[in-house]
Amino acid sequence: MPVLDIETNQQITTDRCREITGRAVAMLAEMLDKPKGAILVFIRSNPTLTLGDDGQPAAFVRFKLFSFADRQAEYVERLSEFLDTELGVAPDHQFQELVRMDPKMFGYNAKLC
Repeated sequence: MPVLDIETNQQITTDRCREITGRAVAMLAEMLDKPKGAILVFIRSNPTLTLGDDGQPAAFVRFKLFSFADRQAEYVERLSEFLDTELGVAPDHQFQELVRMDPKMFGYNAKLC
């Protein structure tokens, strides 16, 4: 169950969040060859998130998977393109954290993964 958590300093309407999360789910499903129903994406607006002092759009992303299969560089590049296109966050204003989850420590659908 991939998890993508996007935090940005931009104000985003609920409707726009739904659009972006829908596109993120579609992108991740294609990129990871996973069903859309197994992908969790959420976006949070945090106006206090700051990178430097230039006031530009910024984002902090946590991308969690059970296995990255040595494709970390590809995933970072794809996520970076997505953030730039969908949120207008330039690559130099993005931080991405890739987290490998332990299936024994993650539950979904009333059972451990």
